[in-house]
Amino acid sequence: MKKCLNQIDRSRVGTFVVMASVLALLLASSSALRAQRLPADYETEPYPLDSGMQHNSSDEEIVAFATIVRASTNTPIMRVHFNGYNLGRRSYVTLTSLRDGGVQRLDAKTMPQWQDTSALFNGDAVKLELRLAAGEKGIYVRVDQIVRQCHCANINSSLSGLGGLPESLCGTDSRVASSDFRVGRIAGCTAWLVSNGAVLTAGHCSPVGGVLEVNVPASQADGMPVAAHPDDQYPIDTSVASFVNNGQGDDWTVFGLLPNSNTGQLAHIQRGFFRMSRETPANGSTIRVTGYGVDNTPSGPMNNCCARDNGGNCTHPRCNAQSLTLQTATGTFQGENVVGASDVAHTYKTDTEPANSGSPIIWTDNGFTIGIHTHGGCQSDGSGANSGTSFENNGLETALQNFSGSNTRYLDNVTYPNSPADNGTIFQPLHNLTAAAGSVPSGGRISIVEGFYPRTSAGNTGLFGTGNKAMTLVAPVGTVTIGN
Repeated sequence: MKKCLNQIDRSRVGTFVVMASVLALLLASSSALRAQRLPADYETEPYPLDSGMQHNSSDEEIVAFATIVRASTNTPIMRVHFNGYNLGRRSYVTLTSLRDGGVQRLDAKTMPQWQDTSALFNGDAVKLELRLAAGEKGIYVRVDQIVRQCHCANINSSLSGLGGLPESLCGTDSRVASSDFRVGRIAGCTAWLVSNGAVLTAGHCSPVGGVLEVNVPASQADGMPVAAHPDDQYPIDTSVASFVNNGQGDDWTVFGLLPNSNTGQLAHIQRGFFRMSRETPANGSTIRVTGYGVDNTPSGPMNNCCARDNGGNCTHPRCNAQSLTLQTATGTFQGENVVGASDVAHTYKTDTEPANSGSPIIWTDNGFTIGIHTHGGCQSDGSGANSGTSFENNGLETALQNFSGSNTRYLDNVTYPNSPADNGTIFQPLHNLTAAAGSVPSGGRISIVEGFYPRTSAGNTGLFGTGNKAMTLVAPVGTVTIGN
């Protein structure tokens, strides 16, 4: 049974369990339509701070340096940027919000994953502590600036590049609160987790950067957003991002995430994921859209402005505490518009609002997603329709197929809508390991969706019998068990 199972890639995986009669292996992972982005501006404030070189000759961890980092003006959300550090092998820095006690830990591994910038913290001040491991020397951190995130009335005069944001409720607002934390908030948009470890949003939301937040709390009474706890934030991996912004039907972004710095876990492992389908629902089918749109129904207590058109007119005054929090709505599928191989749009009468851009378009009959919401077009009288990019867009399909590498075969044990023929692609995955191992090119990857793949099931005899073919198995979204 000693065949060439080349490697398991731990860089982007959940848990792998391979079981056979004599093998048990556990690997811990490891037009009228307008774009609906809500711009999120960031202001930087110089903030020179140097902890100085610190040494710990004791045999216990110590707090060698502590201070309060405070913005010069009141700000709802802030981040701290580091322009130099040496955190050794085991030393680290902690930042704690003075407003709500949210804590983040950053060390030599996680600091560059966060691009040398902290998580989002609520309030205008954080406590910074440099904690030295026993025996470590020459440890320091340097801060050069605070990054202040501004929202609502402070930012929404900058919508001219989007051609304005029309009403996109299909009549009255039918959105309700959601706890589907497969859907997250990024600056000005919505993004969501899918079955190959990627994250999707609209193309006009790119270039992406910063963090994805899930489990976002209620906004302030006037609609000012509140940051998620640092445990619920994941840094965006800009090294694997690709996007196209060619308007309705060709508007998409595919990107990656790095682990949460406190838990060490990937979002897909902690929060789950959506499966995707290129099949098209029948007209009249029910479609769900879930995302972080603005909300001013009912009106909030303050005369602020959530969004303006390109003439500077306020289109969404007086946001409320549900604004920019996770909400969901259902409506009817109106059809698919195919202009070209990479220009395919779905339309639907499902309520969305500015900042819903990037939301999943969910086929409620089966829970699969069929595309990315991008444009608003519904009117308050019920006319019009909202729109998003279909997974039948060839460019989007290629980006998803190659997210894990160009020679990837996909394996899933779930039946997809309309039972498309298995061919190992992201939308037509194979359903047994033997077929996947036989079809993957030498040196390629098999990306396996979480689940149990029994060796006794039809055709699932395992890897052994594929010859000395090198291959990599990845479990990007959770635990995979193979065998009896």
